[in-house]
Amino acid sequence: MIRNFFNLINEKRITEAREMMSDNREWMELFNDVDGIKVLEVEKSIEKNLYKVVFEAEIDQQIMSDTRFIKLRQDNRGVWKIDEIGTGP
Repeated sequence: MIRNFFNLINEKRITEAREMMSDNREWMELFNDVDGIKVLEVEKSIEKNLYKVVFEAEIDQQIMSDTRFIKLRQDNRGVWKIDEIGTGP
């Protein structure tokens, strides 16, 4: 699911990526600025439903590496969504 989310951003399918999130609208504007993104590593954390994601992003012709922690949760229909994206667990 996490890799699919980043693939949608890479393909500029931002609306579809947004649908995978519970309610993090502030991120969507940032995703529009990404020229390309590649996931290097997804690692499950000890904390339930938390994943460490290492990726490279191209923004304004600059490549940068970054790490984010993504927390998943099931909505009331049982569908998994990205609930939080942060810099630490």
